[in-house]
Amino acid sequence: MADIELDFVGPGARLAIGSATRAAASEASATISAATAESAAGPTYSSTAAGLASTSDGEAFAVDNGDGTVTVYLNNLGVAVAQRTLATTAYSEATYAKNEDLASTEADKGATLVNFTPYNITYTIAGQTPTSWSVYETSGESGRTARHLMEPADRGSHSGEQFSGLGLSLRPTGSLANGPANADIGFNISVIKGGTNVGEIDGLNIVVRQAGTASDACAILTDVAGWNGGTGFWGQHEGTTKHIDGGGTTLLDIRTQMGVIDTVNNTSFGYYATPNTGTIDYGLLFITEVSGGQFGNHITAIFEGRTAFQVDGDGRVYVNPGDLETGQYARQECYLLEAASGNALAGHVEFNRYAAGSDWTSTELRFRGSVDGSDAAASSPWMSFRGLSGGTSQITFGYGVGASAFDRVVIPIGGGIQIIDLPSFSFADDTAAAAGGVPVGGLYHTSGAVKVRLT
Repeated sequence: MADIELDFVGPGARLAIGSATRAAASEASATISAATAESAAGPTYSSTAAGLASTSDGEAFAVDNGDGTVTVYLNNLGVAVAQRTLATTAYSEATYAKNEDLASTEADKGATLVNFTPYNITYTIAGQTPTSWSVYETSGESGRTARHLMEPADRGSHSGEQFSGLGLSLRPTGSLANGPANADIGFNISVIKGGTNVGEIDGLNIVVRQAGTASDACAILTDVAGWNGGTGFWGQHEGTTKHIDGGGTTLLDIRTQMGVIDTVNNTSFGYYATPNTGTIDYGLLFITEVSGGQFGNHITAIFEGRTAFQVDGDGRVYVNPGDLETGQYARQECYLLEAASGNALAGHVEFNRYAAGSDWTSTELRFRGSVDGSDAAASSPWMSFRGLSGGTSQITFGYGVGASAFDRVVIPIGGGIQIIDLPSFSFADDTAAAAGGVPVGGLYHTSGAVKVRLT
């Protein structure tokens, strides 16, 4: 069977296929059919009233519609009941006259009759051998073939107007039942392999090439919205991937969703994945090969212009690095683990860097406790392991937050203990120390001689 190329040359155009012989044969067949329909319809009248007046109960009659068709009615106890509308020989002759004109190449016929414009589409239906076409270039062949091929003409300049090579419009009123099995679907693709031969199958292949200057390109654009007061689940993507054995049992099933707003369950998120059946190896997997490209950062979350969380290319984790603060000293903090604020166990582990001007002077790992369930209280205690410029380090105990955080006890690595408040605890003996608030076992001094309160 040879290929047939059909050119749709304008909106509303009728299509003539085949030779004049086929057209004549089809016209003759249609004429016979129309004549047969006319004879079976009964007498033809100008109105239903005239037809009812001239027929008896149970008899049929036809009413001329004035456009080459007649409507057949049944006289049912004096009421005209429409049965069907039929084309007459006049309609057949007029129709085929138009088709012959459309197929003609003569002046004032063919494309001229349908107001030919550059919106034409070449539509190729392949025969035994699929037609070849280019996927990765603007012309030539690329080893791709198709049974049906549509090639819309270029629209040219159209600023302020979106142009589509193929448009699909669906305006459903609703199926009255929710869920995919009851959905109205704009475009449905089903690709199912018949048999078990080796060979990849794919549902959709999109190739986009952009050569314009400062011009965007995207394989798929989505715009999903619940509107006009609607409620429900709305997302850019929802899908499932399964492994089903020969007996029909699902062994693995992972489901994913992207760009979701769910007003029924009062939730929204950018990405969601759940292992519905079986054990899925990874929820999120990044792989960098030595011989391939590199991720500078595997994951980065930015909040109000600053990095809130980051996993770099070497796997180092940075959590909530804050902005520099001014006051007693500048600092940058990174919370590694934090209990819920307001909980009696509130507290966290943090990593801090301190600066004087633009120079970092120290870093520390700090363990912070809580007072009255809040680690933000001015008296919240902490212990830190601090590294100082020059290669020294120390263990420090203190309290407070931000610019109001104060060291109380410092133990330098390498010897010595510094008790910040000890100079102010000067008492003559235990009795005076007790009156000054020093507990039993606490330290005080008498003119520089350090003592321990024993009584």
